[in-house]
Parts: sequence; C-alpha cells; structure tokens
Amino acid sequence: MKQLDEATIRLAQMGGEEAFEKVVLFYEKPVYHYLLRFSKNQFDAEDITQEVFLKTYKYLKKYDFRYKFSTWLFAIATNCAKDHFRKKSRRKEDFVIDDPKKPFENFYASQCQYWRGFSTHLKIDLESAFLKIRPVYKNILKLFYFEGYGYREIAELTNLPINTVKTYLYRAKISLAKELK
Repeated sequence: MKQLDEATIRLAQMGGEEAFEKVVLFYEKPVYHYLLRFSKNQFDAEDITQEVFLKTYKYLKKYDFRYKFSTWLFAIATNCAKDHFRKKSRRKEDFVIDDPKKPFENFYASQCQYWRGFSTHLKIDLESAFLKIRPVYKNILKLFYFEGYGYREIAELTNLPINTVKTYLYRAKISLAKELK
C-alpha cells in the first residue's frame, strides 16, 4: 500500500487540521473497503470508518514513527470493528423478534430508509405480501435485509441451525415473489 508522506503525518500530529484532512482523504477509501470486507455490511463499514478516524485523531499524538502509519491505522480499524461487533452482539438481547401472532403492521413505514424511491403502490404491495408470508420467513427477511445480520448472527438470534436460516431465507424470497406476482 502506498504511504502518505511522513511530513503530512507529523503536521497532523502537531494539530494541523489541513494535514489531518489529507490523512483522512488518503486513507478513507482503503479503511472503508477493509472494513466492508470485515463487516460485509455497508452501513456498519461506514459507521466503523467514522469511528476509526475519530480515534485516529484522538490518539495521533501517540503514534510512533518507527512503525508504518498504515499498520498503526489498520490496527485501530481492526480494534474498532471488533468493538463495534462486540457491542452489536450485546444489543441483540434487546432485539425483539416479531410475535408470530401479531400482524406485521406498517412494515414499510418502519423501514422507510429502505423504501425510498419506491412508488406508493409498490410499498402497499410489499406490505401486503409481507402480511401473507409465514412469520418466521418475515423475521428472517427483516434480520437479513433490514438489520444487516449475517447467517450466523441470525442463527444465534433465532436459535435456529445455520442451514435452517439459509433455507428459510430462500423460502422467504420465493414466498414473497409469489405474493408479489
């Protein structure tokens, strides 16, 4: 990986805002792409990238020039990612999976950021289709697509085997497609 010149890093270390901005601009994409591979989720990668540069700014004075800056920065990125997912796994106890007996009310309204750009008719069709599929499929779809959980995390949240999660996700897509036809 190409390195940013030491002079810019030293200026940033002494509090130079323009120099720190150069550091961020130089390393932002590589850090984001690293975290995207790590998290497999765009939103998590963006959040963690922000956290990485906040911590970089906070601890830049402690950076030791005997080591490559990128190595130090990516160590921060790795630690931020681990912290993020540790916190996220603690929050999963707070995540309440829909009660299968309750209707799936106003689903598109609660997920408005994902429905932007869809016509009102499509939103109504999607909500109607979600009401008609099995509750367990609905939950798997929500966890995977709207909450950004992976197969393993969904398996832990739902106490289902991972292969069952994969099967339910596949069946959920088919059920949803049938309802939308």
